[in-house]
Amino acid sequence: MDTRETLVIVVHGNQTLPGNKIDPEYKQRCKRAVQIVKNSTTKKNIIVVTGGKTVKGLSAESEVAGTEVFKMILEEGLLYEEVEVLIEGRSKTTGENISFTQKLLIEKNIYPSKTIFIGRQSQMKKSRTIVKKIWSIGSQSTHFIGEVDHAPKW
Repeated sequence: MDTRETLVIVVHGNQTLPGNKIDPEYKQRCKRAVQIVKNSTTKKNIIVVTGGKTVKGLSAESEVAGTEVFKMILEEGLLYEEVEVLIEGRSKTTGENISFTQKLLIEKNIYPSKTIFIGRQSQMKKSRTIVKKIWSIGSQSTHFIGEVDHAPKW
């Protein structure tokens, strides 16, 4: 796959809610990713939803989010050829979101020209630090978007 002109959007997860529902803040981040793709001029667009099973008896965060992203893509009238959705379903921390996503992209021979990380506002400083330390797949451009954050500030 020629990925020289590829945009990858990594959406950090949130705990799955009872009834296997997506957290509203995670849903908003997914919506932001789909909007970015809708306005993208990049040849290949990939959304990676992240998050493993963090609540016993419920689905992985990324599985629930993946379903929502597919609905959003259809609602926006995007074609399958315009966007690919990848599920990173093992991570339980911000660091694992980034590390496991990088491994997934390498396994699929995807080396993006641009990467966008979307997470909670309180998560972005940590994301930047981790990406700077471990992200080795060499995007020409890396951006971070902090969305609404109702999580407690530790």
